[in-house]
Amino acid sequence: MRALSPEPGALALFRGQPLQVLRTGPVPAAEPGEPGRLQVRAKRLYLACGDGELEILELMPAGRKRLAAQAWLAGARLGDTDRLVAAPAPSTGEGR
Repeated sequence: MRALSPEPGALALFRGQPLQVLRTGPVPAAEPGEPGRLQVRAKRLYLACGDGELEILELMPAGRKRLAAQAWLAGARLGDTDRLVAAPAPSTGEGR
């Protein structure tokens, strides 16, 4: 998730709003799921990926400070259909 960016994380959209996923952890022996699907189990937040799952540990909603996933969950009120979707790539300004 760090790649070459000075700011670690992955940018996604949650309910149409930017959400930066800052820290994740692997989930051993997780079954693959529909990519982007969010699940809560035992007060922990999981993100389905093509090859399994990641546990989301820390994130940052647009215009807010960094939050532990449990703190974000307290106000997010996730439903069965909530998911993260890829955010559009930032414009590089080329081709003007």
